[in-house]
Amino acid sequence: MVSSSLLRTDEEFAAVYNRNIKRVYQICFLYLKNHHDAEDASQSVFEKYIKLNKIFDNENHEKAWFITVTKNYCKDELRNYWKKNRVDIEKIEEFQSYGDSNNHILIDALLDLPSKYKVVLYLYYFEGYSIKEMSRLLHRKESTLRNHLSTGRHLLKIDIGGYYEK
Repeated sequence: MVSSSLLRTDEEFAAVYNRNIKRVYQICFLYLKNHHDAEDASQSVFEKYIKLNKIFDNENHEKAWFITVTKNYCKDELRNYWKKNRVDIEKIEEFQSYGDSNNHILIDALLDLPSKYKVVLYLYYFEGYSIKEMSRLLHRKESTLRNHLSTGRHLLKIDIGGYYEK
């Protein structure tokens, strides 16, 4: 049996959960494109957090850990045969509730991008990561990430019809 002194208190877990649930859910939704799957994946990420009894150095370390674990969990889920070979008949609207309702065209276009562009754009614009930070987080070269940002912006511009502002 594990000593109770090693376990988190409910208040500590609630604080970590409240700081990270929105981010974890959004990343899950970007990958899985389904509200129910994103909720299940979010729950699994926090279950992993509880089981590992992870202690973080600071909030940036915590944020990076949740992003990395969430990204890896979603990639594993997408490798699953059933996930790869099904057709989702629901319209993707749940993600829009996290942003300004005027941005629904942008969010729809972002969700339609290939994963390598969608994730980089999300981390850069929604989470505020720099290219250098994303390079360490995603284990990719900075030049590759700059290229993905540029290509992703170009694809968004085409999808939106050329009407966007920085």
